[in-house]
Amino acid sequence: MGVLITGGNGFIGKKLVDYLSKDFSISITQRAGEVIPQAAVKSVVTGDLSGFLEWDSTVKGCSQVVHLASFAHKHASTIQELEQTNIGALKDLLVACKNNNIKKFIYFSTAYVHGKCADLDVNENSSLIKGVPQLQTRVIAENLVKTFCSDSGINCIIIRPALILSYDAPGNIRTLARLVSKVHVFPFKAIKNQRSYLSVDKLLSFIKFCLMSDKANGETYLLADEKALSLQQVLNYLAGKEKVNIKHFYFPEILLRLGLRVLGQKERENVLFDDFVVDSSKANKLLTEIDLGRY
Repeated sequence: MGVLITGGNGFIGKKLVDYLSKDFSISITQRAGEVIPQAAVKSVVTGDLSGFLEWDSTVKGCSQVVHLASFAHKHASTIQELEQTNIGALKDLLVACKNNNIKKFIYFSTAYVHGKCADLDVNENSSLIKGVPQLQTRVIAENLVKTFCSDSGINCIIIRPALILSYDAPGNIRTLARLVSKVHVFPFKAIKNQRSYLSVDKLLSFIKFCLMSDKANGETYLLADEKALSLQQVLNYLAGKEKVNIKHFYFPEILLRLGLRVLGQKERENVLFDDFVVDSSKANKLLTEIDLGRY
């Protein structure tokens, strides 16, 4: 069974290729100049996705697609570039999927389509964010996938993962991990927030379930670990991975927030200090069936 993984040489892509290689014949797309994962039987260099025109030959021989490639932790230089990659290239890929009779399309979105902070637990029916171009393109992309796949007879699944918590994860987690390795005392004892994160193992297991079972078809799933964590707990986890001891001391939360705002880091303030708890019960129910051997 052939599976195309776009962004197959990225952080999640590499792990997914290795995880699926025993059960699937894996093809990947990747940017130029990167090492090809050994488990991939076919690799296509796309360069900038917005200018890639060879999707038909890329999907040939596959029956399912996992679309990971997009602008995620880094911003495009312009909104146009963002739209060309997150929406334009997606359109071209979907057309190729239709032309080549792809049976299933899994789109990797983000839980942040609901915003980056929330007073109440977020579920699949919670309101979606507006006014943030990077995240708005994800909302548009989700709707594009649903509409196109419905009209074309392709089974589709939308996955909205919480932030991946792993010592080698990119983005904000990597920034915190580097900080923990150098600084062993933190002023966050007053921060009592709760945020959902997602382990790599749970993500890989869920994607594999979606590929091997039809029970998830046509649905959207928020995905997160069952227990939300505070900022202190996240730092303690990273410290454990770095094998260092850290301490937390009290410093007024309002001053921490003010300092970040003065530095123009309002978004980082939200991600570090505010609540964002994901209700992943819909996906958890399917994963329970894996444990019970029902798929």
